[in-house]
Amino acid sequence: MGLTRKPPLRVPETAPPHRPKRPTQGEATIVQQLVKLRKARGLSQTQLARKIGVTQPAIAKIEALRVKHLRLDTVSRAAQALGASLRLHLGSAKPGTPKGGK
Repeated sequence: MGLTRKPPLRVPETAPPHRPKRPTQGEATIVQQLVKLRKARGLSQTQLARKIGVTQPAIAKIEALRVKHLRLDTVSRAAQALGASLRLHLGSAKPGTPKGGK
């Protein structure tokens, strides 16, 4: 009977420090508009949260721009609950890019 050798323990590499995703200018603008509308309609974060089926802390995180991904369906439900319409415009991300992307 021979002794079996166990492979040496591997020390896991340390992960780089987590850096929260910064909101894009578009996300920040959308959130600012939602906050302005919510306040103009006289709704609290809790009231808006109930209308769109999320929690008040979720609304607080959105308004503080502390969400990893601002979901289009959440923005759409919030806009509808606030009596607003949501319009999207897609354009070139790079200035000077001709139409058609060439």
